[in-house]
Amino acid sequence: MRLTQEDQDYQLHFRIENRLFQHEEVATFRWHDCTAQPHHYRHASAGFGLRREGEILFDWQDREAQGSKAIYPLVDDALDALSVAMMARCNMARGDAAFSYPVAEPDGMAHYQYRSLGEENLETPAGEWDATSVERDYPERSKRSRFWAARELDYFMVRMDHQENLFVRGRIEMTSFRYLATTP
Repeated sequence: MRLTQEDQDYQLHFRIENRLFQHEEVATFRWHDCTAQPHHYRHASAGFGLRREGEILFDWQDREAQGSKAIYPLVDDALDALSVAMMARCNMARGDAAFSYPVAEPDGMAHYQYRSLGEENLETPAGEWDATSVERDYPERSKRSRFWAARELDYFMVRMDHQENLFVRGRIEMTSFRYLATTP
């Protein structure tokens, strides 16, 4: 995961790759006072017999999402699936028990709901963390995602467990961490 800034805009790049699965997401957005306003989002996944990809351009002037599978009206405070991670950091820092967001997807608007599972000490290959855990609630009963975010990293994710269905599940976790030097 890499977060970079250019002027007032940010880009969050999230990539997972191993011999069985590949996943990449890139979001560009404006960030101000715990609020993200997305400009562009794309994702692509392949593995375990699944293939998904999509893209969204956010036209805030005309209040329209131009998704790769549909064009539809944008609602106030709409996010993309990756800028949600930036917003969730603020909810976790405040200790919110539950939170939700309207999320633009390539084929239309969705609603992501999360609930807090509390705090715990978590060990990853990148170290030991005081982590807050949240779970995303899905309409599909067999689908689950649980996230752990480290307080000392301003609530950035250090582990995720995802279950797509009863047979496909996986874990990603931070193996190393470093702040990138900024150039003057």
